[in-house]
Amino acid sequence: MFDIPIRKGFISGTDLEIHNLWNLLNDIWNECDKGSWSGESGRSTGQQLLDLHTYPELNWIIKPLMHEVIQFWDTDLKYTPSNIQPTASWANLHEDGDSTMEHSHSDGMRQAHVASVFYLKKSPDGGHIEFCDPLDYVKRHTPLAKSAGDAILSESMPCTTGDFLLFPGWLRHRTQPAIGRRVAISINFNGNFDYN
Repeated sequence: MFDIPIRKGFISGTDLEIHNLWNLLNDIWNECDKGSWSGESGRSTGQQLLDLHTYPELNWIIKPLMHEVIQFWDTDLKYTPSNIQPTASWANLHEDGDSTMEHSHSDGMRQAHVASVFYLKKSPDGGHIEFCDPLDYVKRHTPLAKSAGDAILSESMPCTTGDFLLFPGWLRHRTQPAIGRRVAISINFNGNFDYN
């Protein structure tokens, strides 16, 4: 998409691992208000300022995802070798019509070099993530461009339960409104660079 690498894969957990994660998330979401986290119309563990990757209930996701992030970093993005670590993580619960506004993971307190999303629950037609074309402004102002109005040029990436996506933290994205229940776990990764 737009010559920007996006890696898609699949992670499966045991029934017990999935059950324990659901229990953890439900306990946190019970303390969260709908629409209270910036850009979210659903519930987000981000409201509690917790880093989910520090909880053992997420180990079955983090371990295989780390392997994929390292490959993505080296092979797809061709970034400088680095000690890559998760730096922030949260989970969003969307019911019918809920969505996430356009944003990137490169602003805010903990900027992300690589962003990820893992779908703990999502039907194949449950409203997809959309990646915004970083050349949108340029493409709109070329002399022969068709007018896109106020809509940002974007492409959607279909996913279902168990799928994950890796993408550069600076890439702007949003979600289509959910159809049914959609649970997305987001994990940011950063490299620690040594320039000595």
